[in-house]
Amino acid sequence: VLNAPNANASLTPASGSSPLLVDFTNLSTGGTSYYWNFGNGGDTTTSTAANVTQLYTTGSYLVTLLVSNGFCQSIWTDQVFVSNPIAPPIVEIPNVFTPNGDLSNDVFLINSENLQSLSGTIVNRWGNTILEFDTVDFTWDGTIQGDKATEGTYFVIYKAIGYDQHVFEGQSFFQLIR
Repeated sequence: VLNAPNANASLTPASGSSPLLVDFTNLSTGGTSYYWNFGNGGDTTTSTAANVTQLYTTGSYLVTLLVSNGFCQSIWTDQVFVSNPIAPPIVEIPNVFTPNGDLSNDVFLINSENLQSLSGTIVNRWGNTILEFDTVDFTWDGTIQGDKATEGTYFVIYKAIGYDQHVFEGQSFFQLIR
């Protein structure tokens, strides 16, 4: 008399961005044959409870492990979710802006893509804080408490976090010309 097999496994990670390499740990007991269907067109059969790895592209995949002992079978299933790759963050600081009312380059803005957050400080050439910001869509119209800021060199110090969770900090300078 054989004990019935028990199919069981774990997968790490179960989700992520493409391409995604997934490790499958076979935790099954009582089997003599282990058939994996990875849902991505790949499959394999082993005679031991060996661990396996698969590479996935964008999509949702149903993974099946069929464990048998020659007479009885047990099935384990789970899903793998793979999203499009997350583009890297981009931060570009302009080197000049001209808040003179001509509707061209009248606001200072940090050009960014794929950012979850952006914060920073603008200081004048003496290191005095002019303003602080804490938003990805930050703009500055060239005024300080309602008064026109003087022409000259200003510095921006920033911290950004991308959607890919990459954290980076930077600093730059720019010219305010009226």
